[in-house]
Amino acid sequence: MLVKNGEGMKEYTVIQNGVGEILKVNKFGPDETANRCKMVAELCLEPGQCTGLHAHTTNVELFYMLEGELVCIEDGEEFILKPGDCTSTANGDKHQIINRSDKVAKVLAVVIN
Repeated sequence: MLVKNGEGMKEYTVIQNGVGEILKVNKFGPDETANRCKMVAELCLEPGQCTGLHAHTTNVELFYMLEGELVCIEDGEEFILKPGDCTSTANGDKHQIINRSDKVAKVLAVVIN
């Protein structure tokens, strides 16, 4: 199944009590991944937007940075994500992404059951 650039179900949502309604473009969900992924979505964060700090205890979340720059906080450690960078959060680890730049940032988020 092909989902082209700019396609997918679009919704604006506050993620895990974060700041701002982040544009989430859902590419695939459980039906398209044989229930292996809860979500495959492009997140578009405007300057100042962020997800809330949250843990992953029953699943794994991967971020693959597509465009711009985001600050990622994972278990108290802070680092910068740039295009091509990838992170993984699981086993009860807590993480959050924040757009502290003055440009839109895009990241591919994959939640694996």
